[in-house]
Amino acid sequence: MTQPSGQPAIRVKVGRARLSESFSSPVTVTLDDGRAVTIPGIYFQRNIGLSFNDRTGILHGIPTEYGEFPVRVVWELAPKKRFSSATVSCPPLPV
Repeated sequence: MTQPSGQPAIRVKVGRARLSESFSSPVTVTLDDGRAVTIPGIYFQRNIGLSFNDRTGILHGIPTEYGEFPVRVVWELAPKKRFSSATVSCPPLPV
């Protein structure tokens, strides 16, 4: 994932959702050097039936569409050091 200059690169891990099936998965974000970060928000450009709970770190819902979806991940390395990923596409949901 391309990051703005001076911003560390991140890796996002989340389970795979299936169309029209209940979904709940923790989201884990780490830096390339392995440090864990906090995720205050995950935002889809349109409603696809999934929501992120920033208190639990769980992405949940019932997907209403399948395919690739643009998503923005907001993350913190330390208090008051907040970053936002460029909008990237999630892998397609299996049918």
